[in-house]
Amino acid sequence: SSDWSSDVCSSDLLLGEDERIAPLEALKAVTKNAAYQYFEEDIKGTIKEGKLADLVILDKNILKVNPIDIKNIEVLERSEE
Repeated sequence: SSDWSSDVCSSDLLLGEDERIAPLEALKAVTKNAAYQYFEEDIKGTIKEGKLADLVILDKNILKVNPIDIKNIEVLERSEE
């Protein structure tokens, strides 16, 4: 399904089919949920005035491309706080 991330080997065999998560869930895992795990949700994890943020500008929207193509998305600009 195009809603899921996946790994495909050279023989087109899908690897880790039962261990996949949706791209939005993966994004939350490294932003909002990670800040919560470190008890830092008041200072980072979401985009809000006054919070710290590391931002990237990508050449494509990771939530709109086929998950198999996410690995090909390029970082156009990066800002670290």
